[in-house]
Amino acid sequence: MLTDSMQDQLSRLRALNEQIARIEQRILEWRRIDNACKRISEIPGVGVLTATAAVSVIGRGPCENAG
Repeated sequence: MLTDSMQDQLSRLRALNEQIARIEQRILEWRRIDNACKRISEIPGVGVLTATAAVSVIGRGPCENAG
């Protein structure tokens, strides 16, 4: 019974890891095509997740419309 339970949990963890990998790929794709995310993520110490979160919360700002 314990072995089966552990196998079930391991299977769930693998599925969760796959979901996380797909989400990370979508975030990286968003950064690649979104100029605001790209600029923010180039700031030292700011990663892709922080940059995409900032753009989604703050927006792109007035400069995005000009260029």
